Amino acid sequence: MRTNLAAKIARQQPLTHEETPAARINPKQELRRSVMACMLWEDQFYESGVSISDRISSLIPLVEPEKVARIAIDAREKMKLRHIPLFIVRQMAQLPTHKALVAPTLERIIKRADELTEFLAIYQLERSGRKKLNKLSKQVQRGLARAFTKFDEYQLAKYNRSTEITLKDVLFLSHAKPKDDEQAQ
Repeated sequence: MRTNLAAKIARQQPLTHEETPAARINPKQELRRSVMACMLWEDQFYESGVSISDRISSLIPLVEPEKVARIAIDAREKMKLRHIPLFIVRQMAQLPTHKALVAPTLERIIKRADELTEFLAIYQLERSGRKKLNKLSKQVQRGLARAFTKFDEYQLAKYNRSTEITLKDVLFLSHAKPKDDEQAQ
């Protein structure tokens, strides 16, 4: 028996969900791939929707804030995804390093009036078990207030539904101010 053998270093190769070798990618690439290929909280063939959202949440702190914001904007504007960009901004709002980009990103990704209430629903969901919202972080408040002024009377009336969180709640929490006298009317 020989004992003087070179130790084989086991190289940890990433594997797919089917246990086949996968290419190594950095956290930014993994975040982008996960975001662009999912519908938030919907189960995929190999992975549950919850584990996908957990993976996305764990990748956001590993990626530079500007790149995370860019991924959220691309997901909304290029891929036409609605919920995952809102989820990303919610996760950014929890990180001190990413907070500065929350307001401009939120303003840019909200394209429909009902996304104001959808964002607050995601925001409240992340607070798990707490009572109804009564305060928002400053950056979230600014982003929602700026996004609120994008919509006219028709759009706000169209999406003013009787849900748990209403547009009235968004208005009161964000303290949105009209951009001109016409909008104030």
